[in-house]
Amino acid sequence: MGRLRAWSFGSFVVVLALALAGCYFPVRFDAEIALAGNGYYDIKFDGYVTDLDLYRGITEGKLLPPQEAEIVAAIRKDLAREKAAKAVQYHGKGVFRLHWEKTGDLVRYKSVTFLRRNSNFIMLRYDPEKSVIVLQAMKMGRKDIERLRDAGLGPEGEIRFTTAAEVIEHNAHKVSDARNGPGKTYVWRIRSAADLGPDPADQSRSLAPHLIVAM
Repeated sequence: MGRLRAWSFGSFVVVLALALAGCYFPVRFDAEIALAGNGYYDIKFDGYVTDLDLYRGITEGKLLPPQEAEIVAAIRKDLAREKAAKAVQYHGKGVFRLHWEKTGDLVRYKSVTFLRRNSNFIMLRYDPEKSVIVLQAMKMGRKDIERLRDAGLGPEGEIRFTTAAEVIEHNAHKVSDARNGPGKTYVWRIRSAADLGPDPADQSRSLAPHLIVAM
């Protein structure tokens, strides 16, 4: 078989099952979020996401091309069933190009996540008791950061949040006037998984994007 490694059918079934679970992680992206004072939101994501198990199977030489093709087809089908997924393309090596858009009313539905609950990279949540809306990006621990680094993966992109409502707390890297209309745009630049990890100056705090809006 030359350089191809032998791999059991049982191992393939395990990886296929993990892929079908739909745990995806962004690797390169631009995310735009707009929030109106009444809680109506608009989220757009354009970039690349990976299925970590598929990526490892390919880069470690554990998946043959027919097995990769079958898993890729299953993942494309899984992503495409999301109404917010407007375009899905396989880029290679376990990475998919994804354009995702969603709008809705947080006051009515209370929360929204990108991409979905088991792949929660960005969450918007309405807390009626405190009368606030919270933006929270994925928080990562040291071990998770090391695993991504060892795999040669890491998120790289920008999250932009625009609102005219009162922001009472945030850790954005930059704040500027909104390009179109009133309000401010809060920007986070993600250069590696470490930007989602603990703050080196205070391990009890996370560097992950965080913002609170008063309603």
